[in-house]
Amino acid sequence: MTRINDNSSIEEKNVKKKKSKTIYYNKTASKHVTTIGIDEDKKPKSGIVSHKLMFISAVIGGLSVINFGFVLEYAAPAIPQLMLPSAGILRLDEDSSAWFGIYSSNSTFSYHNSKSLALIGALAGGLISGHIMENYGRQSAIILISVPSSVGWLCIMYAQSIQSLYIGRVLTGLSVGMATMAYPVYIAEISTAQVRGFFGSFFQIGVTIGYVLGAGLALGQIIATLLGICMMFMPETPRWLLSQGYKRSGLDSLQRLRGTDVPINYELSEIQDHLDNIEPFSYLELFSTGLKKPFLLSIGLISFQQLCGINAVLPFCIYIFNQAGFDNSNMVNLIASLSQLVTSIAVSFFVDRLGRVLLLTFAAAAMSITCFAFGLYFQLTSLYDINLNWLALISIFVYFVAFNSAWGSLPLLVISEILPSRARGAAGGLCTCFGWSVGFGVSYVFIPLSNAISSQGAFWVFSALNLLGALFVYFFVPETKGKTLEEIEYFFNSKKTMGKRVTEV
Repeated sequence: MTRINDNSSIEEKNVKKKKSKTIYYNKTASKHVTTIGIDEDKKPKSGIVSHKLMFISAVIGGLSVINFGFVLEYAAPAIPQLMLPSAGILRLDEDSSAWFGIYSSNSTFSYHNSKSLALIGALAGGLISGHIMENYGRQSAIILISVPSSVGWLCIMYAQSIQSLYIGRVLTGLSVGMATMAYPVYIAEISTAQVRGFFGSFFQIGVTIGYVLGAGLALGQIIATLLGICMMFMPETPRWLLSQGYKRSGLDSLQRLRGTDVPINYELSEIQDHLDNIEPFSYLELFSTGLKKPFLLSIGLISFQQLCGINAVLPFCIYIFNQAGFDNSNMVNLIASLSQLVTSIAVSFFVDRLGRVLLLTFAAAAMSITCFAFGLYFQLTSLYDINLNWLALISIFVYFVAFNSAWGSLPLLVISEILPSRARGAAGGLCTCFGWSVGFGVSYVFIPLSNAISSQGAFWVFSALNLLGALFVYFFVPETKGKTLEEIEYFFNSKKTMGKRVTEV
């Protein structure tokens, strides 16, 4: 195992590092796309990094987002059953089903999710996870996700009243909010710059696996239990350990993650040198130099993720498949979920090659076009007696490909990359809370909006919002692929104009 023997050797390495490191900004795809860089030929060469433990940690932590998918998927098949007379004392009416979650009618394009308790739980979960990540560690935050998830599923499984169902939905929603930022931050801090995008894509893969497997209550309980137990054996992130003064534990964690035969002195000294020059975070600093820009970019990214229209397109998907002759709603859910899973897996191999900005921009543009097509479908079918199911089916497929290739996971990945280390937990929790607040607002407004300006008008609004999202990413979000978290933070701390070379740090 690599050791740093004394303080003089650390200082010597830091001096060498500071002399050789030069941060610069260049324009790649166009003059508007900013990339962050470092002189690669001046970095010390190292051994071949092992990705084995990083992969295992990403998979085990990914159980939290599989649970995420369970929670979101559970209401769709459960509500029709709970609205039957056979449900007895647990029978839901129209209003109580709206509190319980999303419900889509098979015959008409109508659904009720404006008051979903899971969204309210997720909103609170974001704030809670931010506090836990900052004070108790990223690993601990993921372990504790299993607590509200397990208790919530038990409340639903053994419910003796509708109130028990409500409590279960709030608690499982709480686990969703906690996982929203805890998992991306954990992945960002354990991964090397070269594969951070690949592992970051596991978020959406996990969510769609939860969709595909369905919302079996016993299985949801098993996943939550496995997460809590198995995550205890995964490493804490080296950056959090070092930031708390646990230097030996931080070194051992980094060595485990990179491989026992891989030199880690350069990466370790880079992280430690950076941490030695930062002050403790205060919420009053959210709009200070170095934090204001990444925080506002994070708010923008998570807002556009919720404003893209995914919660409107999902029930629309069920309606369209039924119009096309697919009467089995479970089969519809399976087809939609499988298409999302295949896309998420396929795109994960290209995130670190194509970059975040390119994928997010083109995906938002594609979703804008498909939402416009959805509106056109409603407009034409309301005026003429024609069958345009083919247009809707193609649009749904393209929309799912676009969303799962980028907007399902990349906004959270970028947020975990661009927020500075001292604020990554707390500010990330605030962003999560804000994002779920926007999601709740969209759900609350969508039905009244559709009634006021028609379904086609509502989808055209989503089309415009997706276009704005594409422009936002293209003009304002810097490319982070292949860059260390320290390089990204140096970029935002710099007062130089984006696109111009910066002197030595």
